[in-house]
Amino acid sequence: MRLQFEISAADAELSDPIPADQAAALVERIRDRLTVAGLSVSVGSDEASVSPGEADWELLTPVEQEEGGFTYPELLVDGPADIAVSVFKRSVFFSSDPGFGDEQLAAAQVVTAVRALDGLVPVPADVRAELTERAAQLGMGRQWSPRSGHP
Repeated sequence: MRLQFEISAADAELSDPIPADQAAALVERIRDRLTVAGLSVSVGSDEASVSPGEADWELLTPVEQEEGGFTYPELLVDGPADIAVSVFKRSVFFSSDPGFGDEQLAAAQVVTAVRALDGLVPVPADVRAELTERAAQLGMGRQWSPRSGHP
């Protein structure tokens, strides 16, 4: 199940921009939630390129500006859904881009991950509705409920 959504720092009740220590603490809470939900998670980082004139340019330190970008923390979930959760300077980004494996297993993994995140970072109502509809199409059937968002 291919899915992407982004939550602004303000909507996630985080500082804007998100300081490195707050990003690290959020990554740990997300890792804990996903692990409790039964997912295998690794924590790493990736690089984002930012050019002068882009909205986030002024958020970069002088060293980051000189390097043309910044390093951000990222969680990767092992499994068919190819899930990544990234904490950028001004948002939290969720993505799933499964290959051609077991679609039902990948969808179940996405639903599990998003439900584990809900309450820690707000999952938009349209994303929840899309997950419920796609899960039903795949015969997974459970409706989204407030209690299902917490492991």
